[in-house]
Parts: sequence; C-alpha cells; structure tokens
Amino acid sequence: MTLYNSLLLGLLQGLTEFLPISSSGHLVLMENYLGLSFDPRVLQHFDIILHGGSLIAILIYFQKTWLTILRKPFAHQPDGSPPLLIILLAACIPVALVGTQAAGWIEMNTRTPLFVAFGFIATGSILIASGWYESRFAARESLGWKQAIGASIGQALGVLPGFSRSGFTIASGRLMGLTAHRATEFAFLLGAPALGGALLLTLSTGTQDLISIGWMFLVVGFTASLISSLLAIHFFLVMIRKYGIWMWSAYLFVAAALIIGDEMLPLISSLPHLGDNLELRIIAGVLFIAMLLEAAPFTSLFVPGFTTMVAAGAILHNQPYSLAACIPIATCGLVIGNLLGYIPARQAFVKIRWKDSADKKLMRAEQFFRKWGIFAVFFGGWYAPFRTFISVAAGLSNMRPIPYIIAMTFGALAWTTGIIVGTALIAGGIFS
Repeated sequence: MTLYNSLLLGLLQGLTEFLPISSSGHLVLMENYLGLSFDPRVLQHFDIILHGGSLIAILIYFQKTWLTILRKPFAHQPDGSPPLLIILLAACIPVALVGTQAAGWIEMNTRTPLFVAFGFIATGSILIASGWYESRFAARESLGWKQAIGASIGQALGVLPGFSRSGFTIASGRLMGLTAHRATEFAFLLGAPALGGALLLTLSTGTQDLISIGWMFLVVGFTASLISSLLAIHFFLVMIRKYGIWMWSAYLFVAAALIIGDEMLPLISSLPHLGDNLELRIIAGVLFIAMLLEAAPFTSLFVPGFTTMVAAGAILHNQPYSLAACIPIATCGLVIGNLLGYIPARQAFVKIRWKDSADKKLMRAEQFFRKWGIFAVFFGGWYAPFRTFISVAAGLSNMRPIPYIIAMTFGALAWTTGIIVGTALIAGGIFS
C-alpha cells in the first residue's frame, strides 16, 4: 500500500458512507482493482478504521442532537415518542449480532466484485420500492418503535459489501412510514453506535493486522475519510430534499451492470469458440448476463448480445429442449435491462423540476408515447443502439408501466425467439 492508496480509499469511504451506494462495496472494488496484496481480514480491519473517520463526522455534524441526548438521555421526543437514545440503542442490536456472529464469514466470502454487484442491485431495488411506497402513503417525521425495527433490520443487512447500510436503513425507514429526509437523518444517527461498535471490535481484535499496514497509512486514510464524510453528509441532506433518492438507484444499477460486464465479458466473448461440450447452465448464465448488459444504460454498445444469441442457437441447434429454455432466459435478461433504463427515467420525470423548454419537449414526447408508445417499445428493442434510448425515453415521457412492460416483454420475446430459433434452423441445415 502507498500513501496515495490510503488517501484514495479514505476519500472514497467518506464520500460513499452516507450516500446510499455502499461504502464497503466501493472499498472492496477499489482494493480489488488496486491489487492490494493483503489478507481479506487485514483489509476488513483497515476499512473499519476508515469508517472511524465517518463516525467522527457524524458526531460533529449532528453535535446539537448528541448534546440534547446527553443532557436529557431519557426524555421523550416532542411528539411523545420514546426517547431517541433508547430507540438508537435498540435499533443497533440486530447489526451488533450480525457483525459479531458473521464477521469471519463475511470477511472470507463476500469481498468479491460479483457479490458487490449483487448487493448494488438489491440496494437499488429497495430504494426504488421505498420511493414508490412513500409517494402513495402518508409519511411522518416522528420516530417510534415501528420505524426503529424497520431501520434496524435494514442496517443489519448493510454489513454485507454492496448492501448499503445507509441505503437499506433509509429505505426501511421509508417503508415504515418516515419521510425521506427524516429517514436519512435517522440512518446517519443510527450509524454512530454501529460504526463505534465495529471500531471498538477492530481495535480490540485486529491490532496486529493494523500494525502490518502501518500507522501513517491509517492516519492518512482516517483523516481523508473524516473530511470527505462531513462534505457528503451536508451534500446528501440538501440533495434529497430537492431531487429525492431515485438517481442513486440509477447509479447502482449502472454500476452493477458495469461490474458484471467487466467480470463476465471475457466469457461472453469466448462463447462462440467454446464448442458443443459447454454445459447448458453456463450458456444460459452467459446469455442472460449478455442480454441484460446489452439492454442496460451505458453498457448496450459494449456487449455482443446479438452474437451471444447466435452462438447459443448454433451450439444448441440439435437440442430443442435446451434451445427452448434459452428463449425465456434471454427474454428475462432483456426485460430487466430495459427496466434499468425505464424505472430511473420515470422517477426523474416525477422528481426533477424541469425548465420550461424541457417541459415542452417532454410534453411532445409524452404525446408521442401516448399514441405510438406500444409500437415504439415493441419494435425499438430489436436494434441494440435504439434499445436503451427507447427505455429511457419511455420513462421520461411518463409512459404507464403496464403497457410499457407488456409491449417490451412481447417485443423481447419475439426478438430472442427469432434470432435463437433462426440461428438453430440455419445451423441445423449446415451441419446436417
């Protein structure tokens, strides 16, 4: 490790700890791509020291709240809800149990890019679900036991890399009836005892691991994390009032697609050359990932989805049951990839305060999709460069979800069936 590595990881930890995008997941990715040659347990302890900078930032930024708790620790909240200190401590019990009982398994089995990508998808999905729930039901500002239980479960899931602690805690609070801003504040406050417990555990059990890294690197990383954490807290609290939380879901979905693409692209590229001995489950997995990435935003032009379908059809041309199984798998990949463009775009239509000129363009697009949307979605997905554009445009034009999903699913089914079956028939004629 170099001082530059330590500084970079500290800045990354601080910036991502309070955004709902998983700081631990980003640290795992960065450490993996930097090629740091430490045991996973050592890196885990180093990451927790960086989290200590975020802990100090929470104490500084919310100092008025903490001073109020210290002066009157058992006073009820203004609306009569239970004392905030009791709620915070009770909500930390699940994460403490998970952190102490599963720490070894987490260190050795979850610090991989693919696991992080799975966590990103899970986090983005629950953020979208919580936003939908809050927009349809009355939200409140007061914290009770119901909100504490929900947030505690979310925080416990957040110990896994890629599963954002703040993201799951915010989403759980919103699903339990809190407003987005209040759920965010509670998630930040709840981070103090959780991060403090993890830091104490590391200092008591991982001293030798920390010494092997070097104190200078620890100080640089800790300081960078503290400064960037203070900036991130303020930035996120301001931003969530103006724009909501949908854009972080979009970021997580795109990041997950890029990670999966980086990990799986070599296998996708070599599929046409692997021959007839390849197992169906491998072909199906590669086909699903290729089609998902080809339909997802920002990755559609870099993944050979069409070539992958052709290769699958050619390899399985004499196996009709396997060929039939590939069609729904490829269709599911396309559907999910298209939704990664449509859902965030539709959230943007609702949340962003568009300028007048943009409003006029959106009105024209909305009129077009109201009249021709089903045909545009059905046929637009047949050509890869148009596929992402159509899904994002449908979302920004506020096309209703049910017509969009039906048209997109049947269009994807027709496309994958035509390519896979057509290739199989041609290959059957050539090799017969």
